[in-house]
Amino acid sequence: MNKITYISAIFVLTTLFVTGCQPKPAPTTVPTEPKAELPTLKVVTTTPLLADLTRNICGDHCSVTSLLAPGIDPHGYKLTPEDTALLDQADLIFKHGLDLEHDMETSFADYEAKIFDFSESLLPTDILQTDKTPDPHVWQNPLLWNRIAGGMASRILTDHPEWEADISKNNAEYSFQLRNLDKEIQEALAQIVPSKRILITSHSGFSYFADHYKFKNYSVHGIDTHNMPDAKSISELLKMTLDSKTTALFIESTIDPTDLRILQKYAREKGLPVRIAGELFSDSLPNDGTYLEMMRHNVKTIADGLKE
Repeated sequence: MNKITYISAIFVLTTLFVTGCQPKPAPTTVPTEPKAELPTLKVVTTTPLLADLTRNICGDHCSVTSLLAPGIDPHGYKLTPEDTALLDQADLIFKHGLDLEHDMETSFADYEAKIFDFSESLLPTDILQTDKTPDPHVWQNPLLWNRIAGGMASRILTDHPEWEADISKNNAEYSFQLRNLDKEIQEALAQIVPSKRILITSHSGFSYFADHYKFKNYSVHGIDTHNMPDAKSISELLKMTLDSKTTALFIESTIDPTDLRILQKYAREKGLPVRIAGELFSDSLPNDGTYLEMMRHNVKTIADGLKE
């Protein structure tokens, strides 16, 4: 190897060594835009029923709090200081109306601009009269609850029209579930003959259910759970029970069953083997339960109780 060739080889090797020892440049990353958080509407509802509906319609756009916990009777409920604090912080307050929240109304006067009364979503012909009083238990008819859901979607979009795509999609999906629920209930109750379609409950919380599914609903307390039955009303209910030979009574999750058990005792003394056929959810949801689950539970309990 001549001198020139030797020097050239040394130069090439040195260059490769130095290049290989240099640190590699860090990989280039393209900065990504941070994910935008959805605007959140603070909604306070009077009952778990409305809270469940709000979550289905508003989705991630709303944070939802119910004043009443599951299992609490809304009839006669009075607001606490903690409830008032929640109302102060709310952007919207949802109530059923039709006097269900009677004992809360005085306090609601201070929040009139934030309150939406869902009875306003109904047609006058939708509202039943029970004991000559407008009946608030609309949710017992899934098709009317569907109408309430539409009213909720409209109310939310009044303040946030930019949420149109999400709210309309949620409303359409939940409407589909409610209409399917109605068909499911019709099929489950088809086995019960007309003469057996008598629903005796603690209070008149099932008039909309009875009207829609062709039952008769009788109760101890009437439309308001705080209306105490007198001797005459118990006597009339006992006569109806004996005449119809109805042997199934249904207690309710939010109501003391004592008066219904008194009716059972009197009927048994007359020779009718009346039994408590199960517990229904009338004015509240099961713990950690949904409206759909509540309705399915009630229908199964009624169907099982009346077919025996």
